[in-house]
Amino acid sequence: MQSENDWFLPAIFTDGTVGACLGAVVGELERRRDFIVAVQTRLDPPNGFNIDAVTELGNRIRPLENTLRTRLPMLLPDRPGPWFRVSAARTSGPFATSILHEPVFAPYGSAPNHLVREGLVTAWKNGDASVGVFRVGIRCLWLTLLEVNARYRAINELDGVHSALALDRLPDGLPDALDSKSLRAFLTNVRNEMRSCRQRLDACYAELLGASDNFFEQQSKSGPRPGAWRDKAEDFRDEQSRRRNEASQQRAGASIKTSRDIEALRYFGFSDFPAQDELRRKYLELARKYHPDAGTGHEEKFKTLGRVYEHLLQRCNH
Repeated sequence: MQSENDWFLPAIFTDGTVGACLGAVVGELERRRDFIVAVQTRLDPPNGFNIDAVTELGNRIRPLENTLRTRLPMLLPDRPGPWFRVSAARTSGPFATSILHEPVFAPYGSAPNHLVREGLVTAWKNGDASVGVFRVGIRCLWLTLLEVNARYRAINELDGVHSALALDRLPDGLPDALDSKSLRAFLTNVRNEMRSCRQRLDACYAELLGASDNFFEQQSKSGPRPGAWRDKAEDFRDEQSRRRNEASQQRAGASIKTSRDIEALRYFGFSDFPAQDELRRKYLELARKYHPDAGTGHEEKFKTLGRVYEHLLQRCNH
């Protein structure tokens, strides 16, 4: 019985020599391969990660969601300083939710509020990773959101001969020659995850823009204040550095070590509680070594690594 989308059919319906018939099959298989490679290129793990690109994208959205939910309600539109200040806290709430320490805005000097807003909205719509009004080299929540939005577009849109296709619309529009039940099932799962990320990003944007509009409106009424954070880029950088150092020192001196702490630190090769980025770097190094699928893999060591990492991650947060 002939299966659906029989990949060998071109050989049957092609006129000419046997070689020409088989060449038609090869051409058909190459077109299918090119499509699969185009999708694989978008879903391959980013450098330094062992998870697919869509999962990594979702992981980048989560701290943004946490930060906007916990910090925005505490900012008052008539007090500009906190909107430009770094938050020393990296967790919030009774369950130690991970949040970003960046301020809402980077300094934008004397730029009018309406031009700042216009730049942010345009960058969002165009999928740009930056906006020209902010001082270069200073992190803020708006830039983080724009970067994640640009990352979404880079993953979502295929290139080359498949540039008309996007992961969040597939399998709709899939050419008949590429169609199959199993491929449709696979692409449907990818599409649903991408749409979930899109909805979460759009919600973050609406929330951040709404809060920013309240700020812009209040500042337009009251006018710029002397000594506002937005006019002191150098002071802002110093404040960022000071708060980061304080947070690092607090983590390094975090509480007295228990016997479990000492064992966990030895497992990773640390003598004291490390910074989170250093801990994550070491974890990724060991995870690549012990992962069961790796040539040097060891399932039990990989499980132990996960438990030890979670323990140290919690301790470094205190």
